[in-house]
Formats: sequence, C-alpha cells, structure tokens
Amino acid sequence: MCIRDSHVIYLGQNVPLEHLVAELARLLPSMVIMSATTDEAAAALTEVSQVVAAMPEPRPIFGFGGRAFNRDHSLHEAVRGHFLGESAVRAVNQVHTLLSRAAPGRAIDTSHLG
Repeated sequence: MCIRDSHVIYLGQNVPLEHLVAELARLLPSMVIMSATTDEAAAALTEVSQVVAAMPEPRPIFGFGGRAFNRDHSLHEAVRGHFLGESAVRAVNQVHTLLSRAAPGRAIDTSHLG
C-alpha cells in the first residue's frame, strides 16, 4: 500500500464526539488521525480514543500527534492509540507502517482513509 494512493477526508476541527462517531460508522475508515496543540485538546483526544477503541470491529486505527504531545510526552499514555511522531515525515512513515501491519483479514480500503 502506498500512502500517496490514500483517500483522506478532513472532517474539520472541534467536531462533536457524537458526529465523529456517526461519521466513522458511516465511512468505515482504516484509520482516524487527530492532533492537539493545547493540553485541553489533548485531554479531549483521550475521550475520543476511548470511544474509537470501544467501536466494534473493524474499528479504525487511532493515530494522534501535535504540539501538545510533542511538548509533554506524558500525555501519550492517556490516549489509546498510536503516537505518530514529532514531525510530519515521521507521521507519514508511522501511518504507512500501521496501515501495512493492519490485522490479518482486515481489508485496508484506502478510499475511506480518514
């Protein structure tokens, strides 16, 4: 799988959790990626990551990053997902690795990558 062949859907910032869950159920993405620049936003990602982790299979892989996580590495532990790294280059590499290691039997439909 090649990242440049992926289809990315930007849902926006400050999407209400119930709308995000509805969109994930509708789109069935292989991965959802979120970022946080503030500690408050990082704390909100904790709840989102727990909701995604509780979704039925096949649930999307949850990736996260952003300035808040780069500044305070202790925030990583509260989020149920994969820290994608401190740079865009590292994040792209991590996304590629995570999607290529998806669970056996899980179809990776890059047309729904979000």
